[in-house]
Amino acid sequence: AIYAKSGGIPWLLDEPLIPSGLFIGIAFTRPRQDQETSRRESFYYGVLTVHNKWGRFLDTIIRGIRTDLSRLEGLMRRYGTRGLFVPKNEMTEMLRRTINQFKDRTGQPPSLVILHKSAPFHKDEVEAIHDIASEYGIKYGLVHIERNNLYRGFNMGQHLGNPTRGDIVIDDEYPGKAILFTTGCAQSIDNWHSVRIKPRNRPGTPRPIEINIQENTTPLTIDKLAQQILAMTKLDWNNTEIEVREPITIKYARKVAKLKQHVTNLQLERIDIRDLM
Repeated sequence: AIYAKSGGIPWLLDEPLIPSGLFIGIAFTRPRQDQETSRRESFYYGVLTVHNKWGRFLDTIIRGIRTDLSRLEGLMRRYGTRGLFVPKNEMTEMLRRTINQFKDRTGQPPSLVILHKSAPFHKDEVEAIHDIASEYGIKYGLVHIERNNLYRGFNMGQHLGNPTRGDIVIDDEYPGKAILFTTGCAQSIDNWHSVRIKPRNRPGTPRPIEINIQENTTPLTIDKLAQQILAMTKLDWNNTEIEVREPITIKYARKVAKLKQHVTNLQLERIDIRDLM
C-alpha cells in the first residue's frame, strides 16, 4: 500500500483479463435519511474502472443521488434493486466519459465492456448501456455480483472440509448463474517444480459470491467471466492475502461511495484509488 500510495504499481496480473476492453464496477452506500426532511433519502454510488487488460490503469469516481423515500420504496418493491441504481442520464454520461478516456489512451474504443454491479441492473441502466453500445459498436456483459447469499460449500473428501479457492458451481437450469468460491484452501507454489494446496487457516466456513449474468453480448462464457472476477480479487494492492473475497471492481467502488458522505467538498468527484488504501 505504501508503494502504491507513492505512485508505484505493486503487481499486475500474469495473464490478460480480456484482449481489449473495460471493466466497470458500481457499488453503493445504504440510503441515509436527510436531516432536513424525513421524506428524502440520499445515497452515493462509486465507480471503479479497470482500463487495462493487465490491471495497470485504475480510476474511481463518486456521485450522490437524492430521491423521495416513497419513490425509493416503490423501486425496491418493483425491481428488487433496493433502490440502488444509477439514473439513465447519469449512466449514459458515465459510460460515454469512461469509453472516451479509454479511447484517448489507446486511440480506439474498447471492443467490449464488462460491468460488475453490487445490485441487480435496473431497466434505466440497461437502456443506457444499450444506447452506448450501439453508439460505439461495442459488446457488453452485465454481471450482478451478490456477496450476501445463503450458500456455503463443503469438500467432503479433503482439505479439512473446505472448498478450494477458485471452485465454481454452475447452475444447469440457469446458465447465467454460478456460485464462485474466492476464499477457501488456496493453491500455492512451493518451488518451480511442485504445486500443492495450502490449507485454509481462517476460522469459519468460506463464503462464496453469487454471480448472475443479466445480459451478455460478448463471446465470454460464465466460467470465463468468473475467472476474471477471481483474477480481480488479486488486484487489491492494499494487502498480500491469498484469500481476498471481492473483486476490486466492487470492493473499491463501495469504498469510494462510503467516503463521499464524509467529504465536505460536494464538488469532489474523482478520488485516486491509492487514497483508499
